[in-house]
Amino acid sequence: MSTLDQSFAGPMASWINVKDFGAKGDGITDDTAAIQAALNALKDTTNNPWSSLYFPAGTYRITQELTTDRTEHNDYLGAQLIGEDPTTTKILWDGAAGGTMLHWDAWYDKISRLTFDGNSSASGGIVRTGSFATYSEFSDLQFQDFTGGAINLGNGEGGGIAEELITRNRFYHSGTAIATWNGNTLDTYIWHNYFEGNDIAIRNAAGAFDAYDNRFVGSKVTDINSVFNMVTSIVNNVSLGSRSFIGNAQNIGWGSFAADAHIQGNKVYAATGIPLDLTDTTAVTLIDNLIQGSSSSVPQVLMSNSGANNALFAGNTFVGTNLWPLAVTQQPFDHGQGAGAVIGHPIEKSTDGDATTYASSGCGIS
Repeated sequence: MSTLDQSFAGPMASWINVKDFGAKGDGITDDTAAIQAALNALKDTTNNPWSSLYFPAGTYRITQELTTDRTEHNDYLGAQLIGEDPTTTKILWDGAAGGTMLHWDAWYDKISRLTFDGNSSASGGIVRTGSFATYSEFSDLQFQDFTGGAINLGNGEGGGIAEELITRNRFYHSGTAIATWNGNTLDTYIWHNYFEGNDIAIRNAAGAFDAYDNRFVGSKVTDINSVFNMVTSIVNNVSLGSRSFIGNAQNIGWGSFAADAHIQGNKVYAATGIPLDLTDTTAVTLIDNLIQGSSSSVPQVLMSNSGANNALFAGNTFVGTNLWPLAVTQQPFDHGQGAGAVIGHPIEKSTDGDATTYASSGCGIS
């Protein structure tokens, strides 16, 4: 997985340098006012001869939240924040604990090639909210050390945040790396990112997302969690040493995974808990995955057969459990004869000796 976009060329002659507004980037000067002045100047992209704000290498120390505010339809249309290189170009939080670094309200926009450092004090990195936004990109960024969320899409507010591409970024040691918080936060494409040491890497509170070709290392709660019934696809990801790949967020009061999910070609190694907790999933296909848990005494996949739950498993490999890899938490429902027809069915205890779980049902799970 490449860290940076190898096709990058810049800065271009039409870009405006943040240092033209007085930013120093020396890691000592408070650059908040200078960067905010640059963001204010960026607002009228329709009439400006420029729409890209460039950050040359340096550490830009800020002590208050940076903001953009769309008051007219075309404000911040096509706006871009571009750094020289995330390994050398950093925005560093040095403000009050619990603050947010950037409140970003733009559309047809791009933020790229910067590091956002929460300094183990800021709660939020980029909060993406305000007016309706679409066709946006977060790429080649690094986020580290946030007590809350690195990228917050929607913030529970009214404006939709749709068609978001989040790609080739790195996320370290945050509460939640990426979170959707709005029912209209749709078509969020999370591709080719690296996550390490976060509590939760991806959390879909409301909306929908697709996660392809990401790498997850050591997530303390789970790599992926969803609490809203939306169709999503999780394909060709690799997880190493996380508590869970999907689900397992009940300990902080969230459901496990409420979504219609297509899960294919993922490799999950050395999960410290149940690798896939699909308890609340309404429909799921699990195809050609490799699932390995670190404990031989827990199932690899936990499901419930309540409601409209339907599942198709095909071509999966389960490693490292002495149990039947799939456990179902409720008695399977026989649609032909009614739920009561299968009470006391001999499938109970048939694989794990536990009468509260079930191995399979000809109707509900196959």
